[in-house]
Amino acid sequence: MKGNLLLKQNLSFSGRLIKILFSILALFLILGTFSGCRQNTDQTAVEAAKGHMDLRGRSMNNPIPLKGEWEFYWMELLTPSDFRQNIKEPVDYYSVPGIWNGEAVSDGPRPAEGYGTFRITVLVDDPALIYAVKLREVLTAYRLWVNGRELLTAGVVGKNSETSTPRYTSDYSTFTAESGSIELILQISNFDYKDGGLRDVPLLGTEEHIAKQHLNSLILNYILFGALLIMGLYHFSLYGLRREDKSPLYFGIYCLIMTSRILVTNEMQVMEIMPCLSWENHLRVIVLGYYIAAPVFFTYISILYPDEFPKRIIRIMQITGAAFSLVVILSPPALFTKTELIYQLIILAGIVYLIYGLVRAIINRRDQALLLMIGIILISAATINDILYAQYLNTFIPSLVPLGLTLFILFQSYIISARFARAYAIANTDMLTQIPNRRRFMEQSESDFHGAEGSRKPLNVLFMDIDHFKVVNDRYGHDNGDIVLRHFASILESVVKSPDYIGRLGGEEFALMVHGSEERALQIAEEIRRKTGEAVIEAQDYKIQITVSIGISSNQAAGNISLKKLLKSADQCLYRAKENGRNRVELQK
Repeated sequence: MKGNLLLKQNLSFSGRLIKILFSILALFLILGTFSGCRQNTDQTAVEAAKGHMDLRGRSMNNPIPLKGEWEFYWMELLTPSDFRQNIKEPVDYYSVPGIWNGEAVSDGPRPAEGYGTFRITVLVDDPALIYAVKLREVLTAYRLWVNGRELLTAGVVGKNSETSTPRYTSDYSTFTAESGSIELILQISNFDYKDGGLRDVPLLGTEEHIAKQHLNSLILNYILFGALLIMGLYHFSLYGLRREDKSPLYFGIYCLIMTSRILVTNEMQVMEIMPCLSWENHLRVIVLGYYIAAPVFFTYISILYPDEFPKRIIRIMQITGAAFSLVVILSPPALFTKTELIYQLIILAGIVYLIYGLVRAIINRRDQALLLMIGIILISAATINDILYAQYLNTFIPSLVPLGLTLFILFQSYIISARFARAYAIANTDMLTQIPNRRRFMEQSESDFHGAEGSRKPLNVLFMDIDHFKVVNDRYGHDNGDIVLRHFASILESVVKSPDYIGRLGGEEFALMVHGSEERALQIAEEIRRKTGEAVIEAQDYKIQITVSIGISSNQAAGNISLKKLLKSADQCLYRAKENGRNRVELQK
């Protein structure tokens, strides 16, 4: 049986609005991200060879990654003056991006702890242009000179752990080529992290395009941050309204965890907000982000589909996440960073289990399981990409997780909103007749009545009671009595048109709010009475006929009265209809 038209329209409109907003945001994020990716990858065919890169004849419309072989001087911190004196010859070549530890040298594998100098010479067409170079994640302290001038630093470069200070930043600086040749000299030291070297590719381009790329990346990050923050707070409010359902709570926590990761990764805006944040604590926030997020996410999924995700499995994930998180909190970076690969393997195993559980949920026809599966595939693909990138497989795009998370959270926000809307509908719907219950009718009546007071619009309340309904229950049984109630509700729905609405007050009593004149309300009441009396209700082996008594009260006829008095007046008219023989309509006098 159809529900109340007004309630359906409200829920349908809300659902469509949510879908439209999410679709627009998702499209914007996709276009913005892939636009940014395109800027970084248009020139990937150019690579340095033996410390030289020739960009003459190449377009500088997009930033160019300085990938390829750089000159590399291990355990030496050289400056531009050292090269001007021609006292240094290349002793090695280093493939950028990459890490130096593990590479074979004369005395065995190179350790992560150490320092070195990188150098590359780039040839360009137009020395008059203002160029820019951008560095992001270098492991873990650096100094950069371009054409003999020091442009960028992060932390303090040193020859041991006592004289060096690690730091993560994302920054760029401008310069001129002067002679058409650009020399970049980069000192790097690492005594604190499990890896050392050039983690990300430096970017070279014109000032305009580097600044634009940097700004676009910042804007995208702030959009992602704002979207996740709003979604997190929104789902906290949903949990506050309906505490028996804990899925919005865990989903809100998950969103807030992801907002923190956006600030500490990619462009690392946290260093502008909190410049005094130490590298060690910065790294702890990065690692804790996904160590804590995984068990929170698993808990959220298990609440949505408890039959497909047993509590013992979720408990294992929660304990594992807590144990790894304690290691991060209590140990130095040199130790806790070594747990990353193990936890990444656990996350991959968890992704497989999630997909398995969701396939079961789809087979079992669980609500919204297919939509959730699509979201899981998106975030899983982004997570796997970032895990592979973290393991220095540089054929993959760096840091897709923020976008994947945001798209995934859009899916999940719709799922939770739909669940909340259904819960709201259930709480306001009479389960037997599937029309609004007494609470919903009274809420809507109060809203309409106050609106009508200001505009002086006429409103009419109809109270209806099925005649001798106790006799129907006694003679035909309560099951058949329920059939009669459902049939009468269907008669009301066939007569009532928006903006009018109905409600079941309880038992065999129903109510109808009619907008417009008292004459219109009387016409509707007579139509209901006529259709009810003419109907033959087939209930099991019986054919049942009923009649209905109706009382009408109008705010126009009663003058300036309260809603409570208007409802009471309609109730009095109903009793008068019963006293005067039933199967009739009575207007207030």
